[in-house]
Amino acid sequence: MTSGEYIQSFREQHNMSRNQLAYYTGCSANLVARLENGAEPSSEWWDAFQNVYTTFDEDSAYAEESEEIRNEMEYMLEGKTLVLPTDNAGQLQKMSSLEDNPAERVHAARERYGLTCSALAELLGVSRSRVSQMEHGKVSAEQADEIIKRIEKSMSN
Repeated sequence: MTSGEYIQSFREQHNMSRNQLAYYTGCSANLVARLENGAEPSSEWWDAFQNVYTTFDEDSAYAEESEEIRNEMEYMLEGKTLVLPTDNAGQLQKMSSLEDNPAERVHAARERYGLTCSALAELLGVSRSRVSQMEHGKVSAEQADEIIKRIEKSMSN
């Protein structure tokens, strides 16, 4: 596999446009296109790409782990068993509220309006992977507020 094929394969695997990969690596979409068509990437570009690759690879592993946890929770709920978190003394721990977690607020807003991750990505002009990152904690409270406002504004039109 050539470097261009590898770059294109990675981009497509993560549902990423050339513009999005360019943004993440700090270059132009034109350069991404040239790299995919056989131009040789610089070592600086490979360093930037490695950071993107690592981020998305970790996110994919996190998504797989989350899916396993979700499946386990569904199984437990089917059997009517619900295990609540406790501390070492057996005291029930406080469950985090949506106000405390910007990622959960973004996820809840997306679901409330019946949007898929892909639909929210399109609405925000980002990749589906970026939406996943936001829903898994890589979003500030201010960013979450802005995203929710954009969702609400879009859905009210």
